Amino acid sequence: MFKKILVCSDGSDRAIKAAGVAAELAKSLNAALTMLSVCQIPEVSEPFPGAPTLSLPAVDRYVRDMHLAVVERTLPIIRNAGVPCDILGEVGDPVSVIAQIAESRDFDLIVMGSRGLNTSQAARLGSVSYGVIERAHCPVLVVR
Repeated sequence: MFKKILVCSDGSDRAIKAAGVAAELAKSLNAALTMLSVCQIPEVSEPFPGAPTLSLPAVDRYVRDMHLAVVERTLPIIRNAGVPCDILGEVGDPVSVIAQIAESRDFDLIVMGSRGLNTSQAARLGSVSYGVIERAHCPVLVVR
């Protein structure tokens, strides 16, 4: 049924739980598993006078550190299930990136946690999982 599973993680507890579910599914279905971490860089419209500017190396370091933290927290759960896993790290709006990656790489299932680290933002703007459900071309399994 499912041959290519995309598990999305931001390193939160629910994302870790989703990774465990995705790994067990991949194992039982003999499906390929890929973990995706999406780092959203906050936009700064106009800095106020005297504000420090962000250099490109600083932004690159931030993105690398964010992806590394997610991988270090999530990958052991997947490895404990004995499932091989590819790793993707992307930058951008999580909903858009997840939907685009899932479609362009022909995943047939997306697995993700119900709420990530940004609960106050999710309350204002809508959760990432809801946005992915609305935009994805394939089924989305949301783990609580």
